[in-house]
Amino acid sequence: MFIIYNLLITIINFFIPIISLFIPKLKERNNRCNKGWRDSKFVKNKNTIWFHSASMGEFEQAKPLIEMIKKNNPDVQILCSFFSPSGYNTQKNYKFADEICYLPIDTYWNANKFINEINPTVAVFVRYELWYNYLFILKKKNVKTYLINATYPNILKKIKIFLPFYKSIFQLFSEIYAVSETDFELFNALKIKTTIRKSSDTRNDRILEKKNEAKLNSVLDKNLFFDYELLLVCGSVWNEDVDIIFDAISRYNLLNKKKIRLILVPHEPTESHISYIQSKFSNNILLSQILKKENHSNEKIALNKMIIVDSIGSLLKLYGIADLSYIGGAFGVGVHSVTEPAGYGIPLVTGANCYNSPDTFPLINCGALTKIENELQLREWLIYMNDNSIRAKTGAAAFKYIQANTGATQEIYINLKKIM
Repeated sequence: MFIIYNLLITIINFFIPIISLFIPKLKERNNRCNKGWRDSKFVKNKNTIWFHSASMGEFEQAKPLIEMIKKNNPDVQILCSFFSPSGYNTQKNYKFADEICYLPIDTYWNANKFINEINPTVAVFVRYELWYNYLFILKKKNVKTYLINATYPNILKKIKIFLPFYKSIFQLFSEIYAVSETDFELFNALKIKTTIRKSSDTRNDRILEKKNEAKLNSVLDKNLFFDYELLLVCGSVWNEDVDIIFDAISRYNLLNKKKIRLILVPHEPTESHISYIQSKFSNNILLSQILKKENHSNEKIALNKMIIVDSIGSLLKLYGIADLSYIGGAFGVGVHSVTEPAGYGIPLVTGANCYNSPDTFPLINCGALTKIENELQLREWLIYMNDNSIRAKTGAAAFKYIQANTGATQEIYINLKKIM
């Protein structure tokens, strides 16, 4: 099977320069990979911890550990690699990393060259980043490798033929930190030699930290910009989410005295996504327009308007002023982070395709998260959340879940410290 894997990877690597001519993101990634380490300040023989994340979401899980390492060991060099342009481009100026780069395609030659160049002391992969050649060479060089926030692959629950292939990859890790008890049991059932540890999501530690920061340094002043009954922050929404939200809110505000105000945060704030939201909600204002005007006036300039966030990096803080949260993605590719808003102690709602997150079941079971399938169910949920006591009870359940699932960052750091 590994022969087939390497054959496919080699073919993909060969055709990437041609395919990238037609895909701008791939072209940008390919050009950057080809540039290599020129103009880099990276020190090859320094004590280096390499973190690899697929994209921005996974990198948020790596950040608490990176920052704990840097805080306690400022001389340790941190290298962060990404597979996707959305991760690299949004995090390339991350101040706690000494070097940020793309990960070259997983051919044996690429992997060997990359690892020889960075010469890591330890390698940390996040969630489900499983690159056979990189892991094989790291093990061959006796470099300790960790898989943190590890999620058991869904494909193995459905197609057992891939089980030997995945088991061989998982056995290349030194330690695997399962993100939940369910994942821990599934990894244990593989009966591999790798040490499996029951852990939690490192992002929960970051969420509680950022919650306190958001209270002190909010993106928007609620008293200045909002005259409303309830504020619904909709995070990482796609066009399918926008349709559901528009129908539900339009009908709700027409029939109810207690109005709901909206902040919509698109999954990617591209011109096309923002234009689509504006075509649905005509009475809108961009967050960038508010922030510009805030410097010149204390008037409630966003009064009665729904706000569209046209930049990256504000969502976590915006949850801090929300009364309710809608989490996007679950009417398409899969739900975004359900734990980020949960940490603020607010009720959560999302669409049907939400089980890609290991936190979905426990949050539903404790009453913090509601799954809806259409605009009618969303509207009914909003009516139900009009009750202050219900809203407070639901939000408290969300916060309690996050609070009970913290500490993974410290646990992993203690074990890493032994070999740094």
